[in-house]
Amino acid sequence: MDFVDIEHYDPYNDTWARTCPAVKYVTNFTATACHGKLYVIGSCAVKYNALTLQCYNPVIDGWSIICSPFIPKYLSSPRCVSVEGLIYLIADNTKKVYCYDPLANMWQKVQLLHMLHENGGLVALDGQLFATGGHWKGMEGDYGVEVEVYNRGLNSWKVECFLPRLWIYSGTCSVFLDPSQWSDPFPIDET
Repeated sequence: MDFVDIEHYDPYNDTWARTCPAVKYVTNFTATACHGKLYVIGSCAVKYNALTLQCYNPVIDGWSIICSPFIPKYLSSPRCVSVEGLIYLIADNTKKVYCYDPLANMWQKVQLLHMLHENGGLVALDGQLFATGGHWKGMEGDYGVEVEVYNRGLNSWKVECFLPRLWIYSGTCSVFLDPSQWSDPFPIDET
């Protein structure tokens, strides 16, 4: 298989449908929506290729590869989120954080995380970024899982808390739906 199979969900009809596949095959990727488009950032982990930025435009039902200056090099297990028109990107086992502005087509570095985060996640809530993930502490093998919060206005990270359980692998998801913006309610299943 040399393509990334994409499906989309229609909550009004409670159905899934195929979308045309991405232009470049990637196995090590992350995705987020920004400005009404889907952005996929990744590489082929088997070949250790540099990152590729791909964009799906639902208006034309098509993908394009975006050539962007200063795109980060290969990143292991990248994660990204969109906040107020910008895309933030982190990767496993690094403190580096990047920000992409789709309208200007420019990447820039953001303040480094305090700690390495392995097998964690990245979510946006109330305009802030929350990075989770663990790391080994010293030679004694203690493992800790922290949550760091990024204040975009101050361009700074702080350790917010430590998770109560030690998770070797974790994933995150954040969904906020504002039903006041919809003209029709979702259908109710009466079965």
